[in-house]
Amino acid sequence: MKKKLLLIIPAVIILIVSITVVLTKKSDNPKQVFQNNKIEETSKKKETQIIEESKQETVEEKKEEVQPVVEPKKEEVKTEQKQSTNNETKNTTPTQPKEQPKQESVPVAPVQQPVQEQPKQQTEWEKLGISEYDYYHKPMWSWARVDYKIEDYGSFDATHNACITAGDQMEDIISYSCTNINSYSGDYLGDMLRVKY
Repeated sequence: MKKKLLLIIPAVIILIVSITVVLTKKSDNPKQVFQNNKIEETSKKKETQIIEESKQETVEEKKEEVQPVVEPKKEEVKTEQKQSTNNETKNTTPTQPKEQPKQESVPVAPVQQPVQEQPKQQTEWEKLGISEYDYYHKPMWSWARVDYKIEDYGSFDATHNACITAGDQMEDIISYSCTNINSYSGDYLGDMLRVKY
């Protein structure tokens, strides 16, 4: 509640300051005076709304504070009634609150929901319809072959240079090219030497 009041108070102060500023700037123009009067009326309505809301909040808080105090008294009365005999419970005074019959709750076994199995995610090679080995070790193009393997030369540059050197040493050809060959996974497998005669 205090936090709300702390928020409301600055708003009210700002509203009052704005009203005083409007009032100090009187104008000869009757339209402006009429507008100023409307502003004053709306600001007064807002102030009264804020005050009424704060009053309602305080009343609600007081009700909330009163309720916990009443509840322990009811419990005391209940414990006294339990201690009394059956004859005394029949002769209750009108000032004592009537005790409602307690409803016993039957423990319910928790319902176990069937465990839903997650659908198995297809691997990339399953999506392509090939084996895992082919996915990592075979060229992704059906027409490709690996003439110079990276395993033989150790690095991309060494493998590519070996292909170029072999192409330079060939005789009686029109042209040659060294094509990089990758697997389905995108791994570099080596170079393919293509020759035109």
